[in-house]
Amino acid sequence: MKIKDFENIRKRYFPLYMSFLITAFIFMVAAVVVLVFLRLPQLTWWMFLIIALGSIVLVFGFIFLADYVERRYVKKYNMQFQEEIVRPILNEAFDTSLIDTSRPLDLKDIILIGKSHKFSILNELHTKNYSIYEISMLRDVRFRGFIIRRDLDEPVDDFIFMNYNYYYKPKIKSQRYMTGVEAFDTKYRLYSDTKDFTMSPKLAEKLSKKLQSFAQVGVIVENNTAYYVLGHRLRDRSQNFLNISLTEPMEEDLEMKIKIFVQKMQSICEYDFKS
Repeated sequence: MKIKDFENIRKRYFPLYMSFLITAFIFMVAAVVVLVFLRLPQLTWWMFLIIALGSIVLVFGFIFLADYVERRYVKKYNMQFQEEIVRPILNEAFDTSLIDTSRPLDLKDIILIGKSHKFSILNELHTKNYSIYEISMLRDVRFRGFIIRRDLDEPVDDFIFMNYNYYYKPKIKSQRYMTGVEAFDTKYRLYSDTKDFTMSPKLAEKLSKKLQSFAQVGVIVENNTAYYVLGHRLRDRSQNFLNISLTEPMEEDLEMKIKIFVQKMQSICEYDFKS
């Protein structure tokens, strides 16, 4: 199947999905008008209660049906989309460096996520030096994005930074530092336990440019291992190139966008913090 075929399938599911959402909205508006604005004199308290409860059941029922349509669409076609469209692009980009294996992802001691933030791994990709995990928290309500783990080739001082749009505020007791690079310092908060820690302006500029397209960014280097947490805004489904979306049309240049995104991720993975 090609992009056009997946788009035709999406077009078959999308009207049903929208009809359920629109019906839920109509019932909600109608209930508000009848119960709040009209204030019918013949409406007793028990009639009011029945209408209110019935409206709530109908509204949430149609929202559930819309969600069911979306989940069924994704469950039925997303894996096929990844196998036929995404996987060949990944194989071409990473070539022989890919390793057919699975590695556990333990983040309970990594402050960027922490042990209290339960996540599910949706996809994973591994090479000898690094791993990429696509993760979700609370079915994307809290977070949807990527975790990159890389063993660094050369020693690097420990540090941690995240942007102001990071999905939660970790408790960090380390000293905060500035790099002197405005593009970095106005977007990220940088911390380190290393006394008189310095990040070179060149390194700050490179990191700022490499990570600028992600809405939520967190990076930590600890014991010569780097972790990235990279996510897009939940409402911005159009940036989720590696998975199909029921609400976002699949444009003809989608494969090129996937290639660009994969190359960007590869560049981040292979960066070893040499300034």
